Amino acid sequence: MEKIVFLHIPKTGGTSVHDYLITKFSGNEIIPDRFNTLRNHSPEHLNQFRYFSGHYDIDGINRIPGNKKVFTFFREPKETILSLYYFWRSHKISFIEKHNLNGPRIAKKLSLLEFLRYNKEGIPANINNYTTRVLIGKMHYGPNGEFLYPEDELIDRAKATINSLATFGVMDNYNKSYRKVIEDLGFKAPEIIPHSRNSSERKDPNLEPIEKEKITDDISEELEKLTQFDQVIYNYAKKTLNT
Repeated sequence: MEKIVFLHIPKTGGTSVHDYLITKFSGNEIIPDRFNTLRNHSPEHLNQFRYFSGHYDIDGINRIPGNKKVFTFFREPKETILSLYYFWRSHKISFIEKHNLNGPRIAKKLSLLEFLRYNKEGIPANINNYTTRVLIGKMHYGPNGEFLYPEDELIDRAKATINSLATFGVMDNYNKSYRKVIEDLGFKAPEIIPHSRNSSERKDPNLEPIEKEKITDDISEELEKLTQFDQVIYNYAKKTLNT
């Protein structure tokens, strides 16, 4: 029984693909786990499902037995961090407190520069070369988030994961990528490409308008540090997609 697995890197697009794919499976074929909890299940339990979609990492995905088509979307790394910060910051206080959302709570009270420099409460794990971490797995970095291997080895491991994917897309060419991913997975792409997240965020009553900050030299410097490896990975993905 072949499985389809969406390795959903936050704020990189792909929600429209997910919304399309869930229509191709019955409810009991779709695992409910949308966060990085696959490692909490036995292979026997995971084998019951045919469609997986969530903010996983490669370690969790490797627990899924049998044949599987894994795909993901990539986005320019600095844009990804900025999108996450402003998305979190746009949450209303009442919603943050009701659901105890730590990331949005921190983003709400910190300026962009303060947020980028914040090194507590799980924030670095969400913004410090996050894509690289997802692609190499937890065993390759320590308890404080520090990488345990030389840069070349980290990049090689991440590239190997990209090469093992059934397909992938990039957000800055979303319409073409959407169609490619759907067709590579064996389905027929719709004539009109939807953009689910843009529409849903505009209508979400739990979000409020926010002002974006000017990108200063200090902010640019922090973004460079936080995307050192992710930028290499993103450039490799784009080059691979275009060859």
